[in-house]
Amino acid sequence: MRQNKWLTQFDLLRILAALSVVSIHASAKLWYQLPIRSADWVITNGINVLSRFGVPMFFMISGALLLAPDREISLKDLWLRHILRLFIIYVVWSCVYGATGYLSLHADAVSWKELIKSMFTGSYHLWFLPYLLGIYALLPLLRKWISAADKKDLQYFLMLFFVFSILKTTLASFIKTPEILAFLDSIKIDLACSFTAYFILGYYLFHVGISEKWRNRLFVCFPVFCILNVAINTFQNWHYEKLTSDFSNTFGLFTMLMTATIFLFVTKKTFQKETSDGCQKLWKQLSLGTLGVYLIHLMILDLPFMGKLYASLSPILSIPLVTICCFLISLILATALRKFPLVGRFLC
Repeated sequence: MRQNKWLTQFDLLRILAALSVVSIHASAKLWYQLPIRSADWVITNGINVLSRFGVPMFFMISGALLLAPDREISLKDLWLRHILRLFIIYVVWSCVYGATGYLSLHADAVSWKELIKSMFTGSYHLWFLPYLLGIYALLPLLRKWISAADKKDLQYFLMLFFVFSILKTTLASFIKTPEILAFLDSIKIDLACSFTAYFILGYYLFHVGISEKWRNRLFVCFPVFCILNVAINTFQNWHYEKLTSDFSNTFGLFTMLMTATIFLFVTKKTFQKETSDGCQKLWKQLSLGTLGVYLIHLMILDLPFMGKLYASLSPILSIPLVTICCFLISLILATALRKFPLVGRFLC
């Protein structure tokens, strides 16, 4: 039954992560358009910043599940069931986004060469899939290292991640001198300065864990992390008089702390009692559609009625409403696509 509790917790985290990704792109529609010092922009920016935990959360979930000591994955299963499937999904949706994007702009004069080139380019949000594929390819080596590493080894790795990625990114957001930025960029430990570190962090927080005292401190400080992330990001945008999300991006200090705290709260504080079968099935069905939501949602955001929602309501209402509508429509479409015989699992 414990395994079911684990899966239910991670199902909920996937749903939250997918909602946050949709929220990022829903708020971005207004973020680039509104006057930077307007109240509507401040609201839009706040929602955008508070939604930044989604992508690192997906990596942390994968790390906690795929690096689990009691989970066995053969090379054959890894490449045929996981890597090949995700690669096909990436190719399919790159072609879909590339073709629809090109044809919407050049419907009257189609160049097959440019169309094919656009299909290779795909959409910016699909970067997540090849990056995840790269980590999956390293999974056998990561599992061997994890099995041989003790707690201090993992802490050392995560300390490198914190110093050379999180702190460096946060510090760099306050610096605009090209020479200093170039110097900071040259100080890099590739494995510890990438999403692989979030992968390892997910494993560490779930399977090794931190003390109850530190968990409670993170829970208490969570509102502070959120407020500072929004406030400092807003200040930077006003100070530099241009749009920037460097401080609050995926490797920003408070975004990392927000992500870790949400992860710990859901995995350590919720579902302490057994969850009913009905709830487990609901979370599971919603969770199964989250990859499809990630893939489809940008198309739904471009639908005309979404534009009407933006135009008719204040951002504090329109962005959550657009996010929920987009999530639900994408989820329905993803569920339908998954039902296709044979090819459904290769669509989303």
